[in-house]
Amino acid sequence: MNTDWHKKTPKHIWNAGGDRKTFTVEVVCWARSDGSYTWNVYAYVFDTHRHFDKPDFIVDHAPFHAGCTFDELQTTEPSRGIKYDWQKKYVFYKFGSDYAHYMDDYYMQCGPDEMPGQVIADANALVNWLSGEEQ
Repeated sequence: MNTDWHKKTPKHIWNAGGDRKTFTVEVVCWARSDGSYTWNVYAYVFDTHRHFDKPDFIVDHAPFHAGCTFDELQTTEPSRGIKYDWQKKYVFYKFGSDYAHYMDDYYMQCGPDEMPGQVIADANALVNWLSGEEQ
């Protein structure tokens, strides 16, 4: 997993992998007002991915911690419309899972300087699954 991150207070974001043409996976650590943390793993699946037309398959089969708890179809395009032939509209799914379930108290104590090993392993498993390298 890459350890590069950028901070958008109050969250830290790490790029966990992906080819950035068909998908990318990121890990997010949110700082909570009570001093604890919430962790998420998100997959962004672009319209060029082999499973893009099967969002239910991704939700049901991707290796998310405690299952997929977030899915959303997103569309982006230039704010002033498409004016040039190199510009285009992007369509992608954002799928996610959080570490805030029953028995996940451990993750709430880990901050961005101590990323939990299970979060890293889960993000790597998701990258492998989306790459087609799943076992």
